[in-house]
Amino acid sequence: CLDKFGGFTCLCMPGFKGVHCELEINECQSNPCVNNGQCVDKVNRFQCLCPPGFTGPVCQIDIDDCSSTPCLNGAKCIDHPNGYECQCATGFTGVLCEENIDNCDPDPCHHGQCQDGIDSYTCICNPGYMGAICSDQIDECYSSPCLNDGRCIDLVNGYQCNCQPGTS
Repeated sequence: CLDKFGGFTCLCMPGFKGVHCELEINECQSNPCVNNGQCVDKVNRFQCLCPPGFTGPVCQIDIDDCSSTPCLNGAKCIDHPNGYECQCATGFTGVLCEENIDNCDPDPCHHGQCQDGIDSYTCICNPGYMGAICSDQIDECYSSPCLNDGRCIDLVNGYQCNCQPGTS
């Protein structure tokens, strides 16, 4: 304190005010913390307790939850406060885009086996069938394999000739 004629004046330490420096200054009064950070008043300073997803002296920095590249299979990571979202590339699903969508369910191949790909499938046709989904029967009579005017009967993966009388 400084002695003056008829009184005194106190020179307060940082963080205090009042005639006798009896009042602590509340540094949280101005609400310095952002993004719902909780302000804790200290002597001549304050501290912000940041909610999940934020950091920095006044909780002003949104933590980049995508920095660890959590999304898989070429997915795009979208950062949100306290979280992220994966936008899956075509052909994938799941929270992290970890699952290949089964394009063989339900089975599109009529007469064949389905092989799943990424956003595609391939049909391996059974003998005697062809086409993208193995729905077309191969016409073995197309090339006229029967001789002597024999009648060709198309079978699955083969043919039968019905011969004219007197031929075999």
